Amino acid sequence: MTKVFDVPRSTYASYRQRKLTVDVERTRLRARVASVHRMSRGSAGACTICGVLNQLGESIGLFKVRRLMSE
Repeated sequence: MTKVFDVPRSTYASYRQRKLTVDVERTRLRARVASVHRMSRGSAGACTICGVLNQLGESIGLFKVRRLMSE
């Protein structure tokens, strides 16, 4: 497999041993973004969602909101 994709064996081995972890904070933020989007009945964009979350005390930037919306 490593010869086909021209990847060192050690890189492939470390990839296989790595455990899949879920970023809890990112999942929580994605749920908050989705919640605000639903509350606006799908009309709020990233800029509006960013403003609403900042007013609710969530420190988040516009580009992060955009990335979370596209996930």
